[in-house]
This record gives sequence, C-alpha cells and structure tokens, in this order.
Amino acid sequence: MMLHKIKLPDIDKTIEFSAEAPITPPEKGIFTPIKDWTYPYKGYPVEMTVEILAAIKGFMPVGLRFAEQSIKHFDLLALWSLKNTWREVLMYSGKILHRRMPKNPQRFGRAVREVYRVLTIQMERIGKKRDSPLFWLYCVYSDLRSVVCVICEFDNAYRYRVQDFLIEMNVINLIRSPIRELRRLLDLMIERENREHLKNKWRRIKLILTLVLILKPKLKNKIVEILSEIKKEEIQFEDDDWYLIAMRNDYNFGGLTQEEVIKTRGFEKVGVNGV
Repeated sequence: MMLHKIKLPDIDKTIEFSAEAPITPPEKGIFTPIKDWTYPYKGYPVEMTVEILAAIKGFMPVGLRFAEQSIKHFDLLALWSLKNTWREVLMYSGKILHRRMPKNPQRFGRAVREVYRVLTIQMERIGKKRDSPLFWLYCVYSDLRSVVCVICEFDNAYRYRVQDFLIEMNVINLIRSPIRELRRLLDLMIERENREHLKNKWRRIKLILTLVLILKPKLKNKIVEILSEIKKEEIQFEDDDWYLIAMRNDYNFGGLTQEEVIKTRGFEKVGVNGV
C-alpha cells in the first residue's frame, strides 16, 4: 500500500506523517488513516492549503496588536483605517480560500459542517441578488464562511478551540447579556491556554470585541443570532477528536490537562507534541 506524507498544522509548527489515501464515507466527511494511529485524522490537510493558511493567519497577530495599541491611545483614525484593512483582508482571504473548499460541503467534518450551515442560513436570508443594496453583505458572509470553514477544517488547533468555545457557550446568557457571556467565554479560553503569547492574543480579542460590540449594537445582535443557531449536539468532541486532543499540550480542552485526557480516555501515548 503506497503511503504519502501530509502535514498536520500545529500552533507553532507543521508536523509530517505518513498517511494512506483519504477515506470518503458515503454519508459525510473525509478521514485520513495515519500509520500507527488508533483513529483516522478527521479531514485531509493538503500541504498547499496548510501553507496558504499559515500565510493568511500570520496577519492576525499584527492586526490585533495594532488594534490594541490604537484603543489604548484613543487613536480613532488608526482604528478606522484598520477596520478597512481587515475588510480587505477578509475579502482577499475569502476569495483564495473559497477555491480550497471541498466541492461538496458535506465533506467538511461534523463541527465545520454545522458552522457552514449556520453561515449559509445568513446568506440565504439576504439573497444572492447582485442589484440588491445588501449584495455587499451577502459577499461578506460568503467570504467569512470560506475563511472560517477552511481554517477550522484544515487547522485542528483553531477548530478545537472554536468547538471548546461553542460547547461552553450558554445560549440563554448570550441572549440576555451578550457582551458579558462572550467576555466570560474568552476569559475561559485565556485560562485554558498554556502558552503566554496565546493568552495575550485572546486578551487582545476580548478588548477589541468588547469595544466593537458596545459601539455596534447591530453587529452584537447579529452575532447573537448566528451563535444561537448553532446546534450544540453537532459540535461536541467525538472519540477521534479526543484522540488528537490527547496529543496536544497547548490548551486544556474541556478544562482537562493533556495528562487528564490521556488518563480519562485510556489512550496510549502516540508521540506528538510531547505525548
């Protein structure tokens, strides 16, 4: 059986493994059997796509630091300029990553399919009419869907953090007090991160998001609407997710340390990221 190498994206590095050809079950999803692994890898991290994502994600830390400093120095002109820059980056990234999406969105992993479904609902509510005054918003959602879904599908570090965030979300509290609930969830992510530079990233996001939601109540309501559509049962961690989580020591998913995941799940050590 011929084996070929794939790249599994990590926070700071990319790890290569020998993998068999991906499996596409008749129902949904795509899975990659990896030599000596108990569970197949959920998805198929194509090398070119992983490298494109690394380049796009490289903009985020710079943009977040710039926004943080602008807020702290009350530089509204710089913030306005950055907002336009973020919009252009989203549009540019969306167009690139749209070409990296599977032709059939049902080939996304379970959690990513749910995110795709919810963002598609928003697009359908607007309607794809080029002469509509809201067509620009349709394009924004289309680009956002491409960026979020491709990043989450091809980068398990981001996907599992998004899942952890959504699993912990209290929808009732979100509807009653959106800013408080979102800040609580970000505090939880800061607490669960095991690397200081990533804690700082979530602190910056918390600061920026708080300000934006205070100044943009319509955006706040839209975020609540989108997040409330998420079906919790579709974004829960499954056995193959926990198997890969057991290889990570950068974040305490579900509030569990790496050692606790290995012990409670009964996994043997498989040799990745310190496991």
